[in-house]
Amino acid sequence: MAHSHSHDHAHENEREHSSSEVHEHKHPHSRFQLSRKNRLRSVIAISLCFFIAEISVGFYTKSIALVADAFHYVRFLMLLTRPS
Repeated sequence: MAHSHSHDHAHENEREHSSSEVHEHKHPHSRFQLSRKNRLRSVIAISLCFFIAEISVGFYTKSIALVADAFHYVRFLMLLTRPS
């Protein structure tokens, strides 16, 4: 993925470039990267876990606030998963 930024490390056999130039290279610190699809799946999974936890604890403790917030998560999940 091409990106533009300034940085303090040098690259082998690279000419000087301005920070406004776009260039492509790999950084050693970019070991863990997720695709957009996997990030969306992760957000959906985490939100679903929060929904299940809140709805369960809300009904167990008879807390209207937790149940209401759980349904907020359902609405959020429906917005995330709707076709574009």
